[in-house]
Amino acid sequence: MKKLLLIFLYFISACFSFGQEIIKKKENTVIIWDASLSMINRNTEKGFSFLSNYFEKYTDVDIKVIVFNNEIIDNKDFNIANGNWHDLKSYLENVVYDGSTNIDLIASLTKPEDEIILFADGISSSNETIEFIGLNDFVINSNTMPNEEKLLSDNFFSGFVYVDDQPTKNVEVSIFGKPEKIYTDDNGSFKINAKENDTLIFKYEKFDEIEYSREKSDRILITFFSNTESLDEVIVRASVKKDNENEKVISAYGLVDKRKVGYAIQSITDKDISSSVSNVSQAIQGKFSGANYGQNQDLSQIVIRGGSNSILSNNYGLIVIDGVPMPRSTSKSVGLGDDPSSEPTVGIGKQIEGTGYLDPNNIANVTILKGLAATNRYGSEGANGVILITTKTGYYRKDVRKKELTILNNNIYNDEDANAKSKSELNYIKELKRIKNVQKAYDHYLNQRMRYLNNAQYFINVYDFFKESNTQIASKILSNILELFPSDVSTLRLLAYKYNIEKKYKPAIDVFERILELSSIDGQSYLDLAMAYADNLNYEESLKIYKDMTDDKLIGKVDFSGLSKTIDNDFRDFLRQNKSRINISEIKLKYLHNTQYDARIVLKWNNPNAEFVVQFVNPVKRFITWDHTFNSNSQRIKDEISKGFHTKEFHIDGDIKELKGEWIMNIKDLGSNNKAPNYFEITLFSNFGRTNQSKKVELFSTEKHNENENVLKFRID
Repeated sequence: MKKLLLIFLYFISACFSFGQEIIKKKENTVIIWDASLSMINRNTEKGFSFLSNYFEKYTDVDIKVIVFNNEIIDNKDFNIANGNWHDLKSYLENVVYDGSTNIDLIASLTKPEDEIILFADGISSSNETIEFIGLNDFVINSNTMPNEEKLLSDNFFSGFVYVDDQPTKNVEVSIFGKPEKIYTDDNGSFKINAKENDTLIFKYEKFDEIEYSREKSDRILITFFSNTESLDEVIVRASVKKDNENEKVISAYGLVDKRKVGYAIQSITDKDISSSVSNVSQAIQGKFSGANYGQNQDLSQIVIRGGSNSILSNNYGLIVIDGVPMPRSTSKSVGLGDDPSSEPTVGIGKQIEGTGYLDPNNIANVTILKGLAATNRYGSEGANGVILITTKTGYYRKDVRKKELTILNNNIYNDEDANAKSKSELNYIKELKRIKNVQKAYDHYLNQRMRYLNNAQYFINVYDFFKESNTQIASKILSNILELFPSDVSTLRLLAYKYNIEKKYKPAIDVFERILELSSIDGQSYLDLAMAYADNLNYEESLKIYKDMTDDKLIGKVDFSGLSKTIDNDFRDFLRQNKSRINISEIKLKYLHNTQYDARIVLKWNNPNAEFVVQFVNPVKRFITWDHTFNSNSQRIKDEISKGFHTKEFHIDGDIKELKGEWIMNIKDLGSNNKAPNYFEITLFSNFGRTNQSKKVELFSTEKHNENENVLKFRID
């Protein structure tokens, strides 16, 4: 963002004067006229009042006029004689306003002796300061909507408020002792001017109010819980602080800090298991409150208080061993259409999955999850509670093998289950296509765009329309997103993705630098910028960010834990490809070790609240899915928002025959409560980490919600 001292011209001509002295001759005057889209709201007459006064004092002027937006539009000379500037005024009245502002373009066109009159509004794609403006120059804004961010203080503090698993609108936020109140928006987001140690008060409907004392963090996540069974206190997440003394517990998402778990957890370890017991059921009997065994005292028949117990449905809990859900016993009678299989049963028609194969001496940890804690991760399968078992060796008896995820039952893929990635033609594109002349089509766009100023997707689609016929016009159209959404991180991110896919790496860097300025505590902001620098061959700048992320220099400010796998893989790949260009003497040894995969797929999305389902189909038409929804993965989404990341990577590697051949990747977009459309950047690394590594990047947005759409096809040989 450029740093300007703006003169706001809300005046009439008589209010501003250069004095009575008339100086006939004036040289080296340069008018720099911002013609970006944001200046379409400028009050031209008030700007002209300044020039009228100027030419009353300087009656004979040789003047240069530079009109610019994201590029230099015109560089034209005018001669003002006897104060007559009619031709100049007519020229400025006919300027077309479109595109963003790139102030960096101007410096090379001016000289130190020039007197500069800059007409601009302070909104720019550039992050640089304006060094060509001197003490005797004029910087003038007559826009009714100037850049207000310059006026913001450093005390602004933001966050999100959830009720259970959903971002919530209209939560009242205030500061103790002050009358002002604000309310959360559709995303559950708020921003308030609060100093360190101010006490924030959150109120919502029937819930008890929450008080939070602001610390040095810039953002927090507040959660109201309606499920009082599994929560004794409200959990507040702020910026992460490392504390090696924190107690760790096993949760549905692995080993976590107990203070960060939003539900009650009961766990035992191998130290709590007697060496005399002969099976796992005896090992944990009596160790958990609210857990009762069935008829044969087997763990597979456990009934957990707090589950959604039903007379007609299955009441037994789900057992998960080393992350793999096991076949579940059923408490209901087997009816028509059920497959009782040949497993041993107790009673008439009831299927029992025994746990005798588990060696109690091989158990490292057992955790029981109830209620919300179980359904957050396992959905309806966890409705009756979940028993998480972690073994010491990471596997159980050899004859009970972990099933390949891609050859499970009921996951046979039909090619008709997903739509091809093709778009129906939008009405505004049809309008433009009917016009065969490029300039006339652009003139039509100038009127058409006024209906879509709040729609970033419009400018992306119109860019795609023009880019084959006129890249200059197309680039100007795409850059409008910077002008219209200068502080909307989700929209700026999709613009950066678009620049990246178009190999416009320098504009992508400008946008990612802007995002980092807006979201300096988000880990994703740093990773994206490091990758953009590398794409633009700015190796030293990229290396510095990677080192900062991996050397703990940002600890206490930024939490990279959600991105650790992606940072590690990207940093290794960066070093492997560029070690001859950079100094690697201070790099940690582990990052110099290569990692290889047959395929590495990195998925990013621009909206933190986006809900979607990813489906991978293997060459034998079996599929697996990964849910990014509040119903099935709410804790991860909350972590993403509080830690500031939105990336997931997938690896395919091995000699299994089912992995060889063509793979399909589908996405079902379920929407979001953000105004910005959902966009997905998909990066496929084939033969990752090998000499024949290749890279393919796709940008995808769904045409319709709740429909499976094909986004990628690739082969593994």
